[in-house]
Amino acid sequence: MSNGLSKAEDHPEFAKLDALAKSLIASVGKKQADYFAVHKKYFQGLEMPTAECDGFAEHKVSESLKPTDQGESWADFDSKVFGKDKTLPFKISLDIYKAPDHTWGWLLTCFYTYQSKTWLFVHDEGGKAPIEAFKPDAWTEVKLNAE
Repeated sequence: MSNGLSKAEDHPEFAKLDALAKSLIASVGKKQADYFAVHKKYFQGLEMPTAECDGFAEHKVSESLKPTDQGESWADFDSKVFGKDKTLPFKISLDIYKAPDHTWGWLLTCFYTYQSKTWLFVHDEGGKAPIEAFKPDAWTEVKLNAE
């Protein structure tokens, strides 16, 4: 590509990564709806696993993480989202926002690193987050350090 960035589709494990990220949209979305019904806002999940992910290795999720302004952790939200072995090949986070029209939304972000390249997969549920730089529900390579 002319911008020096590579396509996620060129990665040898792309199909698995993409399928897993897209499956999280449905499973997390259902849990977010349940959480919102009780709390009147969405669950915020801090970035995890906390270990650096590089390559398609499985990393244990950090289910006990929670923001300081929220009583529930990832485990309270739903540990079944991560499967039986509770591992992921990439980092994820759930961010919440309140749009200018006062509606709530949430972002599922997956961070995948391979050979010093990082791709983001961003899903916006609510449709009002300022994420124009990313194609929704697709992997976009990002430069983390100036070269």
